[in-house]
Amino acid sequence: MDEAMGDAAGHSPGHEALEQMSSHLDSVKVKEEVRVKKEFKLNDLEGQRRSAFMTYKPAATILTNLQRGNVQAEVPSVEPCQLTLHQRAGMGDLTAADLQDVANVDESDDMGYSALMWASAYGQVPTVRLLLEHKANSARLGPDGETPLILATSSGHYEIVRLLINAGADVNHADENGNTALMYAAFSNSPHAVNELLFSGADVAATNINGESALSIAVQRASQLAQVVLERYLMSKVLPALKDSVPDTVGETR
Repeated sequence: MDEAMGDAAGHSPGHEALEQMSSHLDSVKVKEEVRVKKEFKLNDLEGQRRSAFMTYKPAATILTNLQRGNVQAEVPSVEPCQLTLHQRAGMGDLTAADLQDVANVDESDDMGYSALMWASAYGQVPTVRLLLEHKANSARLGPDGETPLILATSSGHYEIVRLLINAGADVNHADENGNTALMYAAFSNSPHAVNELLFSGADVAATNINGESALSIAVQRASQLAQVVLERYLMSKVLPALKDSVPDTVGETR
């Protein structure tokens, strides 16, 4: 695959953005797990430390040991991990209360993405709906010209695609390489997203900077499901046009 849409491994601009966001969010999740995890240590009679998550023991035995002072439960202190608005949006943990004191719901984080972009990229339908209700901008651009719609189609989140389109997202917006949401849907073999976009007026004939269309991308990527939807759509447009162009000779006399 060429530079416009990425190589055969799937490294397109939109997918690179998703990989970067995914790596960042994974590190946040690890910190959050450390914050909430309570790691208990047990001391037995020989002074050896054992994990509390060991093989189950009858409650009576544990109570007896506690009464004898042979078992100690220890909760290590950990530093709290404060999640940002964008991180919570990506995790789907955002609530209406979180947005009450937010001055600008479209503010970008240090990676250049808005909360709506995070939620769209990770398929967080309720969070996307909540952000749109709070007037989040569906046309917000990322560092490479990607929109929430492009990020949603990159992962095939067709329900979010529908929400964003209903909120006024431009289905034919292209990123800095000329790739549209329809091209990303074809690239990721997302037939439902392709169908949503076509139904909403996506330009099937649009090409990126290397002259690739959504259909040619689907063929190169072996995205068979997306390819079928695109071909059926094209046939539904071509056949009626051909029929209208053929003169009706029935009833004509020689």
